[in-house]
Amino acid sequence: MKTKLIWGLIGGAGLLISSLASAHKGHDEALRIALEGEEVMLQYSLDTHQLVAFDSNADGRLSVREYRRQAPAIGDWIDTHLALIDHRGGMIPAYFSDNPVTHFHDLSDDDTVSKIRVIRRYKVPSDASALRLKFVLHDADEQHLVPYAIVSGEKVRHGTLTHQAAQLLQVR
Repeated sequence: MKTKLIWGLIGGAGLLISSLASAHKGHDEALRIALEGEEVMLQYSLDTHQLVAFDSNADGRLSVREYRRQAPAIGDWIDTHLALIDHRGGMIPAYFSDNPVTHFHDLSDDDTVSKIRVIRRYKVPSDASALRLKFVLHDADEQHLVPYAIVSGEKVRHGTLTHQAAQLLQVR
């Protein structure tokens, strides 16, 4: 299947309608979306202040120990706020999911986790004509602007995602 991108601006509550995400190292705040054949890869650097519910000792920070103990629950929380949705409104499950702590090898159990990388990989269903990306990893009342880069082969499209904007991706 050959993939084509057709973009259009749509009003939406935190939805980016898009395609594949590209890998990116470090703590870049941009949402990376890579299109590679029939695969979508998303990568994003998330500040852990969005994860205050997982601060089990209520000291105002998420320690490496707290993160390690709650990593599966944190992954589930992320998956409820970041999801690839097909043209029928169904969620496409990620076949690969990881949330590594940025600079983990430099941290002890009591150190504060400041950022995690959110990495998801999806297979695009063969009958998919359009995809949407649910992206609500920030509080709706925050005026948080998220830069993004969509990579398809050698083409790169940059923009800024807000809670009030979405992009449309047509596949095929």
